[in-house]
Amino acid sequence: AAGQPNYQVLFNFQGIQRHLNVSSSLLHNERGKVIGAVVVARDISESKAFQEQAYRDPLTNLANRRMLELEGELLFANCVRSNQPLSLLYLDLDGFKSINDRYGHKTGDYLLQYTSERLRGCVRNHDLLVRLGGDEFVVVLPNASRERALEVSERIRNSLARPFGITGEQLTVSASIGLALYPDDARGFGELLE
Repeated sequence: AAGQPNYQVLFNFQGIQRHLNVSSSLLHNERGKVIGAVVVARDISESKAFQEQAYRDPLTNLANRRMLELEGELLFANCVRSNQPLSLLYLDLDGFKSINDRYGHKTGDYLLQYTSERLRGCVRNHDLLVRLGGDEFVVVLPNASRERALEVSERIRNSLARPFGITGEQLTVSASIGLALYPDDARGFGELLE
């Protein structure tokens, strides 16, 4: 790896994972012949974990608004470049406020966590699933036509229609889902989100 100026590696030793930032440079003698290399590895695990926290919702571990801004723009740019559609679903849970008011915030938090798990089961690995805050979620579906987005939307509705068993109660919510599609509905990612 000598000669590569800077790269990151995931180091796993006896089940312990550490993120390392590695830099290297070649050592030359006075005639210019390579006689060795200097490799410096710096443990960046803590800063990597902190960086990850900055882009994740702490309750659901879904991407947060910050990640939506970064990843959403990137996914959008990729779809524009490859002349592919991009669909965006905006979800708001119906009935969440009354559950939160009646059963308390802890039950509401459980409901959001379980909802997040169900939403994960409705999307592909490369789709972007985001909790904006409260009971609002966004799903960015790259390379997805309106038909595909409607299928995902229906899958979400069906998944959320099943009761949630929380603290001995069978709680139900539904979702209002808005759909916007590039290029039909917007020319930019911000416009699509609006």
